[in-house]
Amino acid sequence: MSENPFKTKEFKKLFEEWNNRLEEEGFADAEDFSQNCDRLKTWHSFKFVLGTAPLRASECAEYFDRAQQLLHNGFIFENELALRIWQLHCIGYSIRKISEIIEQTMLNYTGTRRNNVHYIIKKIQKAGNIK
Repeated sequence: MSENPFKTKEFKKLFEEWNNRLEEEGFADAEDFSQNCDRLKTWHSFKFVLGTAPLRASECAEYFDRAQQLLHNGFIFENELALRIWQLHCIGYSIRKISEIIEQTMLNYTGTRRNNVHYIIKKIQKAGNIK
């Protein structure tokens, strides 16, 4: 059996050098390699913030309240695609999941890429004055 390449001294040295360089340049890694398990840092995602930062959670809730108001208070969407994307966004679906749902359910909009979904969400946020 050969040695795991990620366990070699050479790899560990190179890994440390690159992490130091990234840290010096201001990169904030989402993973904590000082631990052997559960490497994902808890502060990295909204999904984890809810238990640790009540202010951030209330900002998130406020955003989605405003997004729902836009949906139900007469905002005129550019087309059926924009409306459907916003509906899915308002219930918390990720851009990737929205893209998948659009691809599966709206035959006229096959090939809707994630960057298109992101662009449409940003456009509606701007038009509705929601950040």
